Amino acid sequence: MIKLIIFDLSGVCFTNEEPIYIKELCEKYKYNHKEFNNFYQEMLMKAEIGKLTGEELWSILIEEYDIPKTITQIVDEMMELKEAKLETLNLASKLKNKCKVVYLTNYNKLYWEVIAKKFDLSKWFDSGIVSYQIGFRKPAKEGFLALIRTFKVKPEETLFIDDSKNNLIEAEKLGLKTLLFENPEKLREDIQSLGIKA
Repeated sequence: MIKLIIFDLSGVCFTNEEPIYIKELCEKYKYNHKEFNNFYQEMLMKAEIGKLTGEELWSILIEEYDIPKTITQIVDEMMELKEAKLETLNLASKLKNKCKVVYLTNYNKLYWEVIAKKFDLSKWFDSGIVSYQIGFRKPAKEGFLALIRTFKVKPEETLFIDDSKNNLIEAEKLGLKTLLFENPEKLREDIQSLGIKA
């Protein structure tokens, strides 16, 4: 019996804003996309575990590439691109009547504060963990274990939903049940096949 459902956010419950924004930024200012993105991703991973702030990340990039924007402008423009996938989120909300529904996501503090202000996550989730809060990014086991401990459930009573196969593999190693997200309709069917009616 499933007592806890963990949702990934970007790609499952919300759109992925970062790849779009980085691509547009590189096109607008004629930066080498591959080089810029590699540099960004390297620093982003540090920011998502709290070893670098979101402000520091963009301060370095602004200086390195002479970007004619402020940090606030960049983050606001980027997060403006983030949209809710309401079909998935409404499913999450209905599932709250059956068990605990939470999120586990990789974000730095700066980005997360903008997202949390833009969207009322309490409508869809009981709670959740963001990577910078615990110093570990998915697919590290620490996030899964923290949620399992918080809600006092067993790994086999926990379902994790993500659009990344790599993240699912790590969760499965801990004994969690997993579902690969492809689209909301299939997710609903997959959840029902586990005996959970939403």
